[in-house]
Amino acid sequence: MRYCSILFIAALGCAGGLFAQDANPLSSELKQNYNQRKGALLAEADRMADADYSFKATPEVGTFGSRVAHVADAQIMICSAVKGESKKPDTAGKTSKADLVAALQASFDY
Repeated sequence: MRYCSILFIAALGCAGGLFAQDANPLSSELKQNYNQRKGALLAEADRMADADYSFKATPEVGTFGSRVAHVADAQIMICSAVKGESKKPDTAGKTSKADLVAALQASFDY
């Protein structure tokens, strides 16, 4: 009986340590994934030359710049809805690298 009690207490201690280590592993994993994607998108947008923002892989797809604008706009729309706000995307008419990288960074900051 004493041996079972010691094992039970040890198991509780280990379980408590696991819970104290990370209160919500799902949200921690999502935050880590988000930050990785954020870094990759910003790095890709920054590495592409300004002249290549008009690049189209095929005639059926949008330009690289339009893809960057799409990500920035989608992020603004989704985040504003979650926050209960009605913020409008602001990439309309923007085609330069500087404008689109700034819009992408602003969408991550928002």
